[in-house]
Amino acid sequence: MSDMSVGSIVVRGAFLTTLCSIAVKFVTFISQIALAWFLVPEDMGLVAIATAISGMMSILMAAGVRDVLVQQRLNFMSDASAGFWLALAMNSCATCVAFAIAPFSGKLFGEPELTSLIMIMAVCWPITAFSSVYHASLYRELRFGTVASIVLLQNCVYFIVAVTLASYDYGAYALILSNIPRVIIGVLASRVCAGRIEIRKPDGCRIRALIAPVFWLTLSSALASIHYYGTSMVLGIMNGVALTGLYYWGNQISSQAIQVLSQSLRNVFFPALTKIIDDEDRQYNSIRKSVKILMAFVAPICVLQILLAEPLIKILFEPRWYPAIDVVKWLSVGLISQPLYVLLSALLLARQSNMVMAALTGCIGLIVSCLALAASYSNDVTIIAMWIGVGMFFINISCGYVLFYVLGYGLKELLQSIIPALVSVVVAGVAGYAVGVYAEPAGTVFHLFAMLIVALGVSVVMLIKLLPEEYIVISQYMQKLRIKSN
Repeated sequence: MSDMSVGSIVVRGAFLTTLCSIAVKFVTFISQIALAWFLVPEDMGLVAIATAISGMMSILMAAGVRDVLVQQRLNFMSDASAGFWLALAMNSCATCVAFAIAPFSGKLFGEPELTSLIMIMAVCWPITAFSSVYHASLYRELRFGTVASIVLLQNCVYFIVAVTLASYDYGAYALILSNIPRVIIGVLASRVCAGRIEIRKPDGCRIRALIAPVFWLTLSSALASIHYYGTSMVLGIMNGVALTGLYYWGNQISSQAIQVLSQSLRNVFFPALTKIIDDEDRQYNSIRKSVKILMAFVAPICVLQILLAEPLIKILFEPRWYPAIDVVKWLSVGLISQPLYVLLSALLLARQSNMVMAALTGCIGLIVSCLALAASYSNDVTIIAMWIGVGMFFINISCGYVLFYVLGYGLKELLQSIIPALVSVVVAGVAGYAVGVYAEPAGTVFHLFAMLIVALGVSVVMLIKLLPEEYIVISQYMQKLRIKSN
């Protein structure tokens, strides 16, 4: 595949994935407004702890099967069958273990409801064995827009069901039961899009050949769970479900769309980089351009979240959720540099450096959990979010340095790639804040829209000035989309 074709596919995939992630952000925010009417922080805390415990169980699940199938250049059909049976066996085993430990989790946290919440979540795991194979096929064919659309559909189904159940006083169960239709819809949609994939009888030799690479990627996934869910575990033990619920809800508001975007974009770049794995110069050029473009997309979103969190939450939510305002702000700081971690993980997967990927993910998870533990002694959700947000910002910057080091470059090239976006963030943030100070006496709504227009406008102008080449690439692709739609 030529450099131009890979590059155009990556740009198209990244662009469509970003559009779908923006749609996910919109759906998430609207649903969180509705859920906040029916739920209380304690409900969110129970969901956070149940999700964290279930996430830790990924060490027993075949989370790495899809990525291993994408890494394989030959014999996909044979490996797909072996991957399915391996995933089904491991996920079924994880479900049995989850059923066994669920009662002990309820006693550990003093919350009996956790037992049934964990069991409901575990029911879905064997079903995901099917989606592992179908998603691998879609990624191998570089059908990134299709995968992004499936993710958007799953999120829409999830939140529609969750809000409906919450309105009928299902409490924390509303968010857990909604996972069942989300998983089923994901499997059916990916099956329709990927087409028929023959699942043959189990082949012991093929399955054994997949175990080693799947193990390292599954370990990496389990360690990533510590990264994403370790904070909820720590806060649940140290601070109780109410504070955990406030942190979890603020994290959902600030991070969910960015995390969906990050995971989806990693899955865009990973198979694309696999296609050019033998050409380091092309890898470097793709990574350098991708850092600039992704930072240009993510940074303004984070700035807007920081500026608009307080007026929006005070307009749309009840006072019981106000303590989560600072959670949204500080976690948004950490998300500004998230693209660097995304691209590093994509590169390591493309190079089949699965052990390194597991070690990297484990280190990040350990650092974040230690930050949460240290901050938990304050019993202040703002201080906890500040430690984690600032810590994640610099962790991601460190990942960026490792990314360029792996490619044979250093700090200079990293700074050249990220400084334009960081400068635009600072300028847009200062401009939006200054306008907000003067506009605040005119009312909350005017205050909100004034900051939105100024910060967004300044971000766009700054990025056009600082990243003219990348702006032209994005503009040309948007023009192509308009022509196709017409």
